[in-house]
Amino acid sequence: MRHRTNQLVRAGTPAALCLALSCLSSKAQAAYYYFVAPDGAGEECTRAAPCALSSAVERATAGATVILLDGVYAGGMFPQNSGTPEAWITFRADDCALPILEGEGEAAAMDEDGNTASGVYMNQATYLRFIGIVSRHWDSGFTNGWTGETTEGSNGHIEYINCIGDGNSRTAFAMYSARGFTVRECIAAHSGGSPTHSWSSGIQLYAVKGTPEENIVERSVSFENADNQKKNDGSGFIVDEETTGATFRSNIGFGNGGSCMRLTRSNAVMVNFTCYHNGANPEANSPTNPGEFYWTDQQSRDGSLLMNTIAAASGSSTDPEALRNPPDASLLVTNLTVDSGETPFFTDPAGVNPDFRPPAAAAAQVENLGTAEGAPDVDIGFDPKCIIKADPGVPYQQSWWEHSIDYEYIRSIGGVAKCFHPKPRTGGPDLGAYELSGEPHAWSTPGSCVPGPDPVSDPLPPVTGGTGGSSTGGTAGAPGTGTGGDIVGTGGSGGAPPGAGGTGLGAAAGSGPVGPSQPAGCGCRLLPWQSGVSGAYPLLLLGLLLARRRRVG
Repeated sequence: MRHRTNQLVRAGTPAALCLALSCLSSKAQAAYYYFVAPDGAGEECTRAAPCALSSAVERATAGATVILLDGVYAGGMFPQNSGTPEAWITFRADDCALPILEGEGEAAAMDEDGNTASGVYMNQATYLRFIGIVSRHWDSGFTNGWTGETTEGSNGHIEYINCIGDGNSRTAFAMYSARGFTVRECIAAHSGGSPTHSWSSGIQLYAVKGTPEENIVERSVSFENADNQKKNDGSGFIVDEETTGATFRSNIGFGNGGSCMRLTRSNAVMVNFTCYHNGANPEANSPTNPGEFYWTDQQSRDGSLLMNTIAAASGSSTDPEALRNPPDASLLVTNLTVDSGETPFFTDPAGVNPDFRPPAAAAAQVENLGTAEGAPDVDIGFDPKCIIKADPGVPYQQSWWEHSIDYEYIRSIGGVAKCFHPKPRTGGPDLGAYELSGEPHAWSTPGSCVPGPDPVSDPLPPVTGGTGGSSTGGTAGAPGTGTGGDIVGTGGSGGAPPGAGGTGLGAAAGSGPVGPSQPAGCGCRLLPWQSGVSGAYPLLLLGLLLARRRRVG
């Protein structure tokens, strides 16, 4: 079992109440844009006066977009608000920018359970999209909540696009106990270095539910990941422990301590992989020889498909062959594998910028030889110059890590998205993550990125919270207006005899000869059925809490 650092959502907390009630709002979603900067401190959240990242994360609701300006941010991102299927909340890099959320690495403080913070972490929010963000030197780079191997009660419907997880002590991207995950055109590197809290892999799906169409990992690169705690994981990609369905297509994995791809009691469709010289950890155990692809058990062998893939093992004792414990041949379709020796189907895999494109001379080995049914429409289009052979300089660095993400180059071309230039697969799919057929890939030129116009935002909602219920007693206290805002409001004190609760979320009715002060308001918007129904509100709230407790506990 892999470690999880995620905490459960506790029923009855202000965050749980806000989530439960705000998601019921029937108000049409506005298009709000919040600009943030590493030194942002304003309330306007405009480009000219950006606010702090934490402030925008608190204020962003369904349909909103938080735009991160360039620079290094000292804190992480912990969203609590959810989007909706029609109106996701988006956190994205500014045009041509490279925002980096940077943790404290080996100096990070531990909580009472011995865990450190993750860079992007949410344990209840859903329908979130993250684009162009780097999360490095944390426990995990990007992760959601954990609720168990056989449930899907966690928060799903999360997309990571053009993101980087680098130098995180546990994992780069971790997805748990839910469905609806997408990882697209991302880079995962140098995770799992912690000797006490790593037991994971670069891009991990653990007990993820749903079908192969619901969970997609595509056009991503995962390299030099480790498991320095147990030394039995550290793969580039893993579908782990009762993951019911996922699709991996046009991905690259190289130099990982474990396998390029590993499956354990899970099901997956794997198409157009490129894998090279994984099993790089000389201390690997359980297994001691992970190879390029590793099927742990019969369930994984029976429920997986490998197609149109190139896998080249080094032939070392830890990487002795491309396919370890493979399934029946009927589930291995049009693949090119070598267990040692030369790799003429790659341009320069051991170069300064590892290049896994097939050269023209390899046409007879890879071109148009793939199976078309189920193949992706485009290739990975990854620019090799985004990775350089150099000291990575990351926390918990392993002796066998020898490549670095070239942040200077990535910033010069305009951000992570510019590392990926997918091109159509023409004339029949080629083998591997790249397509040889058609025009050559065209990479971005340093200094060529031109920002587009700023999006037009609706007027941002006020920052004040909702008005609480009356604190005076008598026949009944005057109801609060509860028009809602974006931050927590203060509840009113109870009356004597109890006053009526506010129609917003400011306060419920007092309860006693001299009623106590009520909880802080959520600042959520007025719901149409709340107006003038002070007696029904506490019953509804109790029902929501009980339902929440059943889901969590």
